[in-house]
Amino acid sequence: MIANEVMFQSEAIQFEKELFSNIGFRIRTPDYELTTKAFYSSLDNIIEFDEAGGNFYNNSNSISSKGIDANIKIYSDFGYILINYTYNDINRLVNFATKPKHIGEIKIYNTYEIGLRWMLEVEYFSNEYNLTDNVNNLGVKNLILMNFRMGYRIIKENELFVAAYNFLNSKYYVSQTLPGTGFSFFVGLHIHL
Repeated sequence: MIANEVMFQSEAIQFEKELFSNIGFRIRTPDYELTTKAFYSSLDNIIEFDEAGGNFYNNSNSISSKGIDANIKIYSDFGYILINYTYNDINRLVNFATKPKHIGEIKIYNTYEIGLRWMLEVEYFSNEYNLTDNVNNLGVKNLILMNFRMGYRIIKENELFVAAYNFLNSKYYVSQTLPGTGFSFFVGLHIHL
């Protein structure tokens, strides 16, 4: 709150208010773990910037979000598989290029086998929401991101690794003017102290 007071230095700007609640359950056995929850949030007094007027103001409209989140983690001798699904229904758009209504995720983790372990991650985002009609080109429909990482343990938890992120080179935007990261490749040494 102090940061907002210093930043805006205006009595006309009110603090943003958020109400968040969720309810769910978790079941865990030696072979799997199931977690699910329903959530609801409401954000009021959203602080936005008026580029024409050059000042901050509170938007009188509120943003509400409701949905479900469920994931299952399946354990095996080689590691585990994580499958996640999120449904998120938002009542109105905010300053982001995409607001996915459906998010799916599959991660496969292989624990060390003779010093080697790897991870494959596949993420799916539906684009039910676009920012405005005149910038629909920023949105990406049915976005799929894929990441892969492989490491070789040399001493204890220290490892040499290679990683490829977004190796399908999917094009997307994380905000109205900020593009998402394209394909990137890393080779490195991960040292645990």
